[in-house]
Amino acid sequence: MGRGTKRKDPFAPVSRIIEGEKRWILDLSAKIYGRRFRAVFDSELVAVREGERIRDQIRNRGVSSLHVPAGRSLEEASRLFLEYKRPRTGARNLYLLRNYLSDLGHFCGAVEAAAVTGLQLERWFSRDNWAEGTRHQAFSYVRMFFNWLERHDFVEKNPARRCEPPKKGEQKNHCLRTPDWLRLLELTEKETPERGWLCLGIFAGLRTIEIQRLDWASVNFATKEIHVSP
Repeated sequence: MGRGTKRKDPFAPVSRIIEGEKRWILDLSAKIYGRRFRAVFDSELVAVREGERIRDQIRNRGVSSLHVPAGRSLEEASRLFLEYKRPRTGARNLYLLRNYLSDLGHFCGAVEAAAVTGLQLERWFSRDNWAEGTRHQAFSYVRMFFNWLERHDFVEKNPARRCEPPKKGEQKNHCLRTPDWLRLLELTEKETPERGWLCLGIFAGLRTIEIQRLDWASVNFATKEIHVSP
């Protein structure tokens, strides 16, 4: 190894002659990197870019972010989390969780889980084609996912904490009040199918699909009961 050039920027590579070829070495002390780091590059441009990437990461996310276990892509982290949740979660919630994580993966692309930012999450759940309730549900599931990754040291911090949660609008009550259904009964004629339909829905609490399945065999006039098939 021959003589090298001096450097002022600790993140700038230095050139060396190694086995007759010019190489660029990025050499960071444990004080800067958290532990000794040394890498040799054939290209000066690649070495410079790597030094800049490390410097920016330390500035933005701290030294500890450099030592998050590598190789955990968002796709792999999602798979591990689903395996963990499968015996602990109902079928419907597991189905929703799988769909949301898959959608997030398509939105973010092939990235490491630790690279997902709060801004990306905001853009993901703020899309126009999602209803308000869907946004809140997606945010809740993904926040739970990143909490688990943080506890297992796959990410340094949960990015969901760094983004603005979806805002809740005014909750609207779509149920009819007593004056509303009384008015409906006044507007319908007696002894008509419509009147019977309304009475079954209002007083018996039957759903539309349950009323549609009824026939005369379902009605017991002696006991004044209606059998609703499942």
